[in-house]
Amino acid sequence: MSAQTSTIRVDLAGRGYDIAIGPGLIDRVGELSRPLLAAPRVIIVSDEAVAPLEGALKEAPGQPDLLVALGQAYYKTGRFTDARSRLEEAARRDPAGPAGRRAMELIKNFPK
Repeated sequence: MSAQTSTIRVDLAGRGYDIAIGPGLIDRVGELSRPLLAAPRVIIVSDEAVAPLEGALKEAPGQPDLLVALGQAYYKTGRFTDARSRLEEAARRDPAGPAGRRAMELIKNFPK
């Protein structure tokens, strides 16, 4: 990370995570999240999360973890049809893996 960027580690009894803080990080979301994609879950929180996730998905088409993250971002912005579509795609691409299982869990909780 750059001199203007800092990382804070949050330790939670085996469920810890890092928080990156600094200017321009959202423009580098694909680059920064790539090493994390092997992890069971990746969550990117941003006021403008959808566009960077769509961009990252263009760089790594069909990547299940990105599909789940984009589905969650769509859901939070009220784009429920898009959210379901991305989550269903993640479930199809990774049916037995962590991203696919997470996608199916999220779909179960969609409003009827």
